[in-house]
Amino acid sequence: MIKSSKLVYFCVLNGSTDLLCSLVVLSYRFLVCILVEILPMKFTRVFFPFAWAALFLAAMSLFTACQDPDSLGLELEDPSDLINTVYTDTITIVSDIVKVDSINTTSASTSTAPFLVVGQMENEYFGKYEAKSYARMIIHENDIEFETAGEPYLLDSVLLRLYVSSVQGDRTTPHRLAVYRNLETLSPDSTFYQFDALQTEIQPIGYATFPDDLDSNNVLNFRMTEAFANELFSKGGAEELTNQEKFVEYFKGVSIRSDEETSNSIVSFDARNILSFLGVYYHLASSDTIPRVRRIANFGAHFCNFSSDLSRSAYLQNLSAAASIPTQSTDNIGMIQAGTGILTRLRFPHLTSFGRDQKVMINRAELALDPIPDYLGNVRSAPPFLYLYYGNAGSSDELFEFSAVTGQPLALMSETNSSQPLAFNYLSGGRAYSTIQLTAYIQRVIDGEIPNSGLILFPSGNTYSLHSVIFGDNKRAQNRLRLKVYYTIAP
Repeated sequence: MIKSSKLVYFCVLNGSTDLLCSLVVLSYRFLVCILVEILPMKFTRVFFPFAWAALFLAAMSLFTACQDPDSLGLELEDPSDLINTVYTDTITIVSDIVKVDSINTTSASTSTAPFLVVGQMENEYFGKYEAKSYARMIIHENDIEFETAGEPYLLDSVLLRLYVSSVQGDRTTPHRLAVYRNLETLSPDSTFYQFDALQTEIQPIGYATFPDDLDSNNVLNFRMTEAFANELFSKGGAEELTNQEKFVEYFKGVSIRSDEETSNSIVSFDARNILSFLGVYYHLASSDTIPRVRRIANFGAHFCNFSSDLSRSAYLQNLSAAASIPTQSTDNIGMIQAGTGILTRLRFPHLTSFGRDQKVMINRAELALDPIPDYLGNVRSAPPFLYLYYGNAGSSDELFEFSAVTGQPLALMSETNSSQPLAFNYLSGGRAYSTIQLTAYIQRVIDGEIPNSGLILFPSGNTYSLHSVIFGDNKRAQNRLRLKVYYTIAP
């Protein structure tokens, strides 16, 4: 007979009043008592350890689930607050696609944003988009010569080498790229935007085919034309290769672009990599069996030219800096693309009246954004981060709210680290973005401390990539954009 004292247990779960967790523990202990007192001693000795382990694992898995704050969406200090807590994920989010007309794509040196982006792609969402890059070259060392003890070297070739950082689109079909010589000086003190370009010579001075000319070090080798190679080699010992000032007068830099209209890939080069440079390959006729290489110049200040033909998009033909497009007109899909200025604005029209007739305390607010998975994968790359900027609350046509201190668009800051901007973090393994905390922002809007002017999703890599993502809006059946709010109504 089981004594009643062995059936009575009190459960204290870290201050939780969750009935399910209490029942789990009581059930677990009750079954242990059965094993100990009902089953024969011999049976218990043999099987008790295994039964104990199985029961323990099952109970703990349920217990852990009960204790997970995310399963409740709350981290409340006082369990009694649960009585008045309400959850909703049906708050209306109105979204529209907007366009920024000017993006600064300047990199004053390779230490800031080292990427040169080249190529073109097309899809039904963003139409046809293209990238070209312009770069200044920095002489590697002064007083470059090509002879030893009076014996001249013989030229083999001149290569412009660029380390491949990433590729979007078709990675197997050959895609020819071309190098042009700049006719304008690219000053590191100048500012260039995504629509800017420099004048270049009409004919290319070098070509490379991706991936055919990719070597074992992941470097794409542009073979310079014979005419340019001979010209550069002839400058050995001349004033053009004496110092940087003379060199930039002679060679103002390069432009790299696609040489084909039908290619469907975009290559990103890391100009900062030690394997990226302009080099001369030569040999000494009397002794050399393997060509020597002389590093002539490295990459300096640069910028990217990004363009898009939205007339070839199924959704954004009428998008401009002056005209947004609601996502209800784009099959309930939000769109963001770095480089071209295509962004998505989110507005929460009913937040202002949410606490009008009652005192509402936001316990937790999370924004969940789900990319449409078929768009991404190995073909296209999503922005690593999506930042949130305050929408303009004034009467002007400006899209953003600007900081009175810096004059730059005002970013929403992290609620856990006020020195960092708030951002969705892309989880490439799951092809998803992390949820973000908007608790303080939603509370301040409800309380009327800040205008309810909405937020603008802004991609990272905006100055040096064409990364893009599409996602469901608040009305889409799948991959729906959701604002999950746990709140308490004060009595």
